[in-house]
Amino acid sequence: AESSIQNYNIHKAFISAKGVGIEEGVMDSNESEARVKKMMVEAAREVILLVDHTKFLKLAHETVCPIDKITRIITDSKVDPKIVQQYRDRGVEVMVVS
Repeated sequence: AESSIQNYNIHKAFISAKGVGIEEGVMDSNESEARVKKMMVEAAREVILLVDHTKFLKLAHETVCPIDKITRIITDSKVDPKIVQQYRDRGVEVMVVS
């Protein structure tokens, strides 16, 4: 997968994460998955992060990318509104869905 990703024209990459933080960025706990996600982020025009409320402020050992590489976050309605505002203040669109 890793060798062929660089040949793709990726308009939108939808990725998940084990954790996400304003300063730490998008994180994962599996090195090989993190490598593939890093390549997808670099190749994509838009990066959409799909995470539920439990992933915010949670740390994992492998950083996928800084938060400024994320175009949009889609999360559930249990997320703290203060957290949502922090990401919006950094220029990341946040969609809260039920």
